[in-house]
Amino acid sequence: MTPFAAYLYLPLRAHQRVTWVYGQPGTWFGFWQQFTGSEVTGGLLRLPDSGAAWIQNLHFLAGHLTQQFPWLFLLVGLIGLLWLTRVDWQVGLAFFLVFLAAAVAMQWI
Repeated sequence: MTPFAAYLYLPLRAHQRVTWVYGQPGTWFGFWQQFTGSEVTGGLLRLPDSGAAWIQNLHFLAGHLTQQFPWLFLLVGLIGLLWLTRVDWQVGLAFFLVFLAAAVAMQWI
């Protein structure tokens, strides 16, 4: 939650009547556009409407993960999640569901 606190700065600065390069964070709509990134991404917080779109988003996620992290780190993370699920299936399932919910909410899969 701490990274999101930086967005609280936007309405504060808008209230001080500073000049903005783009957007209008002084309005609720403008703030929400900047918070969600919808002015850049279009509909980031929208669920895919077809099975093909889900597959395309899965490829997008896999591509970005493999660009940003070495395969070894991804493999270690997956093994760790599987080990956690084996040791305490409820906690492992909870971590997996939280990841899945975040990924769906951000339209990554």
